[in-house]
Amino acid sequence: MMANLDEVFGIIEDKLGTMCRVITALMCNEGVSKVFSPSEVLRRVVEDCQTINGLMHYQKKRKLYDMMIENVYRSVYRDFLLFPSPILKLSEFVENMHSMTSPNRFSDDQVQFLIPELIRRKLINGFQIENSSNLIIVKEMNIVAIEPHMKRFSFTLEEYMNANVPNTLVNLNELVNELDESIIERMDTELWSSLANLIIATVIKDPKTQISHEDLPGKLPKSVMKAVTTLTQIGFLELCDNADPLVMKFAKRVNSMTLVKLGKVFGQPITCIRPLYPSAIREM
Repeated sequence: MMANLDEVFGIIEDKLGTMCRVITALMCNEGVSKVFSPSEVLRRVVEDCQTINGLMHYQKKRKLYDMMIENVYRSVYRDFLLFPSPILKLSEFVENMHSMTSPNRFSDDQVQFLIPELIRRKLINGFQIENSSNLIIVKEMNIVAIEPHMKRFSFTLEEYMNANVPNTLVNLNELVNELDESIIERMDTELWSSLANLIIATVIKDPKTQISHEDLPGKLPKSVMKAVTTLTQIGFLELCDNADPLVMKFAKRVNSMTLVKLGKVFGQPITCIRPLYPSAIREM
């Protein structure tokens, strides 16, 4: 019995090499085939063997690449960080992994290592739900904090932002409104800087050209204030003249200058958030 998968691959590769040598010898000694010349048959056989060998090497590298990091597979960290929501219940992720039709390397016993490790690396924050073993997970939206871990957990900044930035402010409000008031208050007190980045990114991604103050998540006043202050200071949002003084509306000012300034806020070109303004991006 083979001791490990690498030994299996080694035997397969050795057999493929032997097969290639035998067929090569046979083809060189044969007369001309009615269908293919010996050189054509030989070329195809060699190419097929090389392809199979390449696949074997790829599988070995993939096995090595998806290594365990603190008792959790690298691919499980990636699946968690790219789960399409910046705020989620831990149980939602677990249920999703169990329901996936394609195989994955997740198991329930990895949760006890997965969450503490990501909290230690400051990629997520966790809030205990009262009278429950479940957690509310809030992912980090500060790019400077995210970048050092991208290679280790095998994701790109664009993948992360596309997965974790809601498409509209309505979607963001829905996520926040589902939470318990005590957790929302703690989030706005402890994570206002990261949540402000989430609000800014959602404003950018939202296709509306104007937004009102009421569109923003009112249950996160500190985070909203930081986001609006930043967006108005760099000129991305401009206060509109409204007939109704009780309704505060902002117009988006999308141009190369404001997008460059937004990039400085995030520490990366703003294209990582997949904004819907290709003409402005081309000007950059």
